[in-house]
Amino acid sequence: MLRRLCRSVLALACFLAATAWASSPLIPQTIGLHGVTWHSRAGFCNVNPGAYGIWSNGLTVGTYRNSECRQSAYLGHTWHADTGPVRWALTGGGVTGYQAMAVTPMLLPSAGVGPVRLFYIPRLRKTGAHAFHVALEWRL
Repeated sequence: MLRRLCRSVLALACFLAATAWASSPLIPQTIGLHGVTWHSRAGFCNVNPGAYGIWSNGLTVGTYRNSECRQSAYLGHTWHADTGPVRWALTGGGVTGYQAMAVTPMLLPSAGVGPVRLFYIPRLRKTGAHAFHVALEWRL
């Protein structure tokens, strides 16, 4: 059941990213720097440097050092809901670089205040961990 849901989310996000790519300008609307992560279990890399861009049509592209200490790249779509000082977002797509799958589905809720964005990363496997990730981002 969970695998089917993950595949559906991944397929939808990839479709939206592909259609957004075709109509996106060259320069992203938002750029960000990945930083550190707190995991609910020990044994994971907590320093996860990287960078990402979000275009005005939702296209999201990025790379970072993942929790398995390997390089990851991702492609997806970000939906925004700005309410006062908090900028809510949901990013869905696929990410490479993890041992479990060649492309791992990604569905990450986040909240931003000022230049700081906090992501919640749900545990996908029993051997995994829930995580909170901090990034800095700026609108161009």
